[in-house]
Amino acid sequence: MKVLLFNPLNPDPPPVYFGPPYGLSLLGAILKERGVSVVGRDYDRVLKEDMLSDASALVRAERPDLVGVSCQSSNRGAVVALVRRLKAETEGLRIVVGGPFASTNPELVLRRTGADWVAVGDGEATLPELVEALGRGGDTRKIAGLVWAEGGAVRYASEREAFSDLDSLPSPDFDLFDAESNLRRFRRPRAEALAGPVTAAGRRCLAMHSAIMLLSSRGCVYRCVFCPMSTFKGKPRLHSPAYFVRQVAEMARRYRWRDFVFGDNFFTRDRKRILEICVLLRQEAPGIRWICMTRADAMDPTLAREMAAAGCREISYGIESGSSRVQKAIGKHLDLDRVPAAFAATREAGMQAVLMLMVGNPGDDLESTRETGIFLRGIDPDRVLVHKTKVYPGTGIHEIAASAGVVPAGFYEGDDHQAPVYTVERNLAQIEGMKVLLPSRTHYIEAIPGCVNGCCSLRRPSFRRKGALSSALAQAALRAERGVLGGGESLLIAELESVLDDAEALQLHDLSLYTTARPLVDARRVTLLRTRRELRRVVVPLFSPEAARHDARARVPGALAQTTLGLRHWMRSGGEIWAWMLPVQEDLEGLASWARRLAAEGVREALLAHREPPPGWGGLPLEDCPRLEPFAAAAAAAVLAAEEVGMALSVFGLPPCLWDGKLAPRHEDRALYDETVEGPSPAVSCRARRRPLLSFGAACESCALRPSCDGVWADYLARHGEGELRAA
Repeated sequence: MKVLLFNPLNPDPPPVYFGPPYGLSLLGAILKERGVSVVGRDYDRVLKEDMLSDASALVRAERPDLVGVSCQSSNRGAVVALVRRLKAETEGLRIVVGGPFASTNPELVLRRTGADWVAVGDGEATLPELVEALGRGGDTRKIAGLVWAEGGAVRYASEREAFSDLDSLPSPDFDLFDAESNLRRFRRPRAEALAGPVTAAGRRCLAMHSAIMLLSSRGCVYRCVFCPMSTFKGKPRLHSPAYFVRQVAEMARRYRWRDFVFGDNFFTRDRKRILEICVLLRQEAPGIRWICMTRADAMDPTLAREMAAAGCREISYGIESGSSRVQKAIGKHLDLDRVPAAFAATREAGMQAVLMLMVGNPGDDLESTRETGIFLRGIDPDRVLVHKTKVYPGTGIHEIAASAGVVPAGFYEGDDHQAPVYTVERNLAQIEGMKVLLPSRTHYIEAIPGCVNGCCSLRRPSFRRKGALSSALAQAALRAERGVLGGGESLLIAELESVLDDAEALQLHDLSLYTTARPLVDARRVTLLRTRRELRRVVVPLFSPEAARHDARARVPGALAQTTLGLRHWMRSGGEIWAWMLPVQEDLEGLASWARRLAAEGVREALLAHREPPPGWGGLPLEDCPRLEPFAAAAAAAVLAAEEVGMALSVFGLPPCLWDGKLAPRHEDRALYDETVEGPSPAVSCRARRRPLLSFGAACESCALRPSCDGVWADYLARHGEGELRAA
C-alpha cells in the first residue's frame, strides 16, 4: 500500500517555521510502522498553481492507493482546489480529508471537495484502519470516525474516541516533509548575528524563527470560549516525561538542531510533571533552547528557574483581560492576583515573558478595557501582543456568532481565510476603539548625536557606530511591534541605507524615522526611502503653527515652510506621518485650527504633547510650558476638531484628573511599555525614565484616578503649585 500525505498551502503563512505539519508527520510515522509506503508534501508556503501542478505530477508518478489531505479553516479553499483537481485528473483515486476544519464541518468538506471520506477527530487509529481495509478490500463503513457520501446522503460511522495512549505512538516522521533542509532554509543567519544569542523573529514577535515543534500533551482542562478546545470532550492526555524528553533528544540529534517549540496549550498544568521534564532535559538534551505557552497562575519562581536551567528562553502568557468579569465570561478564570508575580519570576529566571491580550471577547467593553489598562501597570513584559477576538469553527462563541450573523450564512462555502471578528456585543469600530486603549510597545532608538541645529535637548551625546545601531535595531525587532529611529535628525545618518538593510533582515516591519521633514524636500530622497518595505512613516516634531515661533525653536529661518514642503512630498508618495505637536502657551488659542490645518495637509495621526513627547526628544524648557488647565481645555477643543476632519489625535502629559478619557485616549495609558534604547545597552522604559522627574500633589492621595496616573512634573508643581489638580 502507498499513501500520499498533503499539507495544502496557507494563504497567510507565519513568518516563522516551526517544522513540518505535526499531525501529518505523526500519521506518516504510524503508517510506516505498519509497512505502508508514505510520501509527503508540505505546500504551506507555495503558490496555488505550483501546489496543484506538483501534486498532480506526484500522483501520476506514485500511483497511490490513498491520498490524505489536512484541512484547516484558513486553507479550505486550497483543499477544495487540490482535491477537485486530483479527482478530475485521476479516475478511481481515493482521497480522505482530515484536520480541524474537516472535523467540525465534515458534510460541507465532503460536498465541496468531492473527497471519498472525511476523518473526524484524532486520526491515529482511523487512518491506519482505513488503509488496512482498502488493502484487503474490507468494508470501510465500520471504521469509527469516518464520514462519507452514499446514495445522495451523508453517512456517519460511529464516533471515534480521542486517542489516549500517547506513549504508544512513534515520533513524528518529519523527514517526510524535508525537515532538515527546511529548518536550515528558513533560518535567518544575518538576523541571528545581529540579534545575538536569541533570534529576533520580527513581524510576529517570537523569540525563535526556525524551530521544531513538539507536543507533550493534548487538550486543556479549561474551556475558554474563543479556543477550539472549548468544545473538546474529554480530559487532557499526556506523554510521560521520559517519552517526551526522549523524543526531544532524538530530534535534536537527528536534525542537529537546538531550537524547539513546546506547543502545548497549557504547558505547566502539572507542576510535578514539568519539573521532571526539566531534570530529564538537562540530562538527555543539554544545550537545547525552547519556548512554550502557559497560564500565569501556574508559574512560580522555583518552576521558572528550573525551566530556564533546562533551556527555556521564552514563555507566552495568555492574559486576555485584566477584568475578573471578562475572565469569568470567557471561561478562563485566571487568578489575576498571581499574574504580576509570574512575569517577575519569568524575567528574574532569565527568560522572556510575552503578554498576550484580546479585545472584543464576550463581556468586554470600554470599562473592562480601562480596568485592564490599570491592571497592566503592575506587569513588566518583554513583548506585548494585542489581538481582536476572532471566531473560529469549533469554539464556544462560534454558534453565538453564527446565530447573530457575525459568521454570515454560507461563509464557509467561500474561501475567505480571514476569520470574522467577534462583533456580537460590540461593532468593529467600538472594538478598534477599545484596542487603542491597550498598550503595545514602541522602541525609540537613539540613533545619532543630535540635530544639525542643536536645538532643545538634542545636543546630548550619543553613539555613532553602525554596529551599536544595528544592536539597537535587533532589540527593537525582538521586543517591540514598532520602532522609531531618531534621537536627532535620522535622515542625516551616514549609513542609513545599511541601517535600513539591517532593519529589513530583522523583519522590523513597522519602522519610522524621526525627522524635521526638511530633508524630504529632496524628492529623490523620498523616492529612494519609499522603496523600503519596512519604512512606513515619519515622525515629525512641530513646535508651533506659527512660522516665527516654530522657526525660533528650530533655530532655522524658514524651517516650518521647508518642513511643510517635505511633508507634502512624503504624503504624495503614499507615506504616513505621525505629527508631534508641542505647543507653547501662545499656541493654545489656535490649537483646534492647528489640528484642522494638519488634517488638511493630509496628516491622519497626531500627538499633542505637554512639555515633551514620549521619548523626551525635543521637549520644551519649563519656562515655555503651557499651564495644565488651559492646555487641557485647548486640547479638548483640538481633539473634537480633529475628529470632525478624520484625524486621530491623542494627548500626552496630562494627568487623568484634567482629561476626559472619553474624548481621546491619553497616550501614556497605551504606551506603558514604550522603551528607549541606545546601542547594545539594555532598553530603558520611558515610564521609568520619567518617574524620578514626576511628583504628586496632596489632592492626589485621595484621588480615585491615582492607579492610572504617573504624576505631574515635579518642577512644574514647584513653579506653579498644586492648585490645578483635582481629586476625582
